Amino acid sequence: MKKAPTLERPLLWEAFWDLSTMRSPAMAGVTSIPYDKIRWYASNELQLDNEEADAFLWIIRRVDSHFVNRTNTKAASQSK
Repeated sequence: MKKAPTLERPLLWEAFWDLSTMRSPAMAGVTSIPYDKIRWYASNELQLDNEEADAFLWIIRRVDSHFVNRTNTKAASQSK
């Protein structure tokens, strides 16, 4: 089995917040970061190779899913 690429946590956190600015506007709630924006960021901003970009995409999508769900749940409970 091939060793997974190593991506530094500070880099991931900074990238997540940069990518958060690329969300589509929404009238209610937070939307997910578009897949193509994450791919573009991995290739162009971070200049990751394909294997690193795949790992980056996997991590960012999971963090984003958690962020979106938690943010929208919190907003819904506060609006009641």
